[in-house]
Amino acid sequence: MGCTRTELALNDAGQLRKWDGTATGEYGSSTGVAATVIFRYTHGLMDWKGIVWGYVVLLVVGGAVGFIKAGSRASLIASTAIGGILAILLLAGVGPVVIAGVLLALALYFASKYLKTKKLMPGGIFTFVSAAAGVAVWFLRA
Repeated sequence: MGCTRTELALNDAGQLRKWDGTATGEYGSSTGVAATVIFRYTHGLMDWKGIVWGYVVLLVVGGAVGFIKAGSRASLIASTAIGGILAILLLAGVGPVVIAGVLLALALYFASKYLKTKKLMPGGIFTFVSAAAGVAVWFLRA
């Protein structure tokens, strides 16, 4: 996967513009005065799909750890099933809004599990991880 860079900047008129990537650094400025870069984002592993793939790996590893440490087949089966569903959604080209919704629904599920058991693993940790991934996918969807 190649990486591209997106930079947003304020030009001399105070307008937010996308930088065109040329050596002169034209930011839509009428006078050509260099603008201040206020946001730089490198697309690649940190796009929304990369976050979801990372979540899938973390989820499956968490299920495997639950199986190894506590002998929980349910953890292994559930994590593999949910990870598989997310992988299928990604490969099928389902958009980030749906996937963010799935991740936020998982955060609610893990939160309810945490409130019932008061155990940090998996409920507490995966509540945070699922919510963070869902929010990140939502904001990086464009």
